[in-house]
Formats: sequence, structure tokens, C-alpha cells
Amino acid sequence: MGSPSLYEEIHSIREDMSKVLGRVTTIETLVSTEAARCPYRETIAKAANNKTRLDNLERDVTTMRIQVARIGALYGGLSGIGGAIITAVVMRGRGL
Repeated sequence: MGSPSLYEEIHSIREDMSKVLGRVTTIETLVSTEAARCPYRETIAKAANNKTRLDNLERDVTTMRIQVARIGALYGGLSGIGGAIITAVVMRGRGL
């Protein structure tokens, strides 16, 4: 048996190319429809939509922390002043 003719080799190459093109088409289809087939697509979409909401919540929490710190400093200062006044009144009442 001799080597294949040029015609047979070209025919074989065309068959192989046809198979490769079919597989490429399948891969392209899978890639383009991957999002629709993903079982987590809704979760991923919700997570992407939550970014703005989470950014706003973090900003609000930071604002509240600053307000609480200011209130603590204010009342801490007032408590110190109030304590000094009470101490002065008590000391005066005892004649000290």
C-alpha cells in the first residue's frame, strides 16, 4: 500500500478543519451562554447591585460613629464639670 495521494491528504485536512470549526462553534456558544447557565447568576447580580447600598451603609455607620464620639466627648466634659460643681458645693457645705 502506498502513501496517500495529495487529494486524500487535502480531504483529510478538510475533515479535520471541519471538526475543529464545529468544536470552536460549540465553545463560542458555551461561552456566550455561560451567564444564563450559571446557577449563581442571580446571587452574583444581587451582590453587584448591593455595592452602592453597602457603600451607603458604611458611610452612615462612619457618620454615626463620629456623632457618638462627639456626644461622648461632650457629655464626658459636662460630667467632669458637673462633678467639679458638686464637689465644690459639698466642700463649701462642710466648710472646707
